This record gives sequence, structure tokens and C-alpha cells, in this order.
Amino acid sequence: MKKETITQIFRFAVIGSSGFLVDFGFYFLLSRVFSFGEIPANLISVALAIVWN
Repeated sequence: MKKETITQIFRFAVIGSSGFLVDFGFYFLLSRVFSFGEIPANLISVALAIVWN
């Protein structure tokens, strides 16, 4: 594979992983620490992950 392709795959993986961490992290904080319901916590965490990406 070309170096550009490998770099692009790596960047895609990093961005995807960071989005997952933002989603999971905010979901955990909202649902466990701040006692939000599962659905509101999920909606907020997904929205934040989308904005992050």
C-alpha cells in the first residue's frame, strides 16, 4: 500500500477511536455520575461525539 493510504487509514482510526471515547466517556459521566436516564445520556453523548468528529 502507498504511504498516503496507510496514513489515511491511521487518521481514520484515530478519529473514530476518539469519537468512541468521547461518546462512552460522556455517557458514563451522565448516566453514572450525574444520574441521567440512559436515553437522555445516550442522546447527549452521541451528539457530543458527532460534534467532536
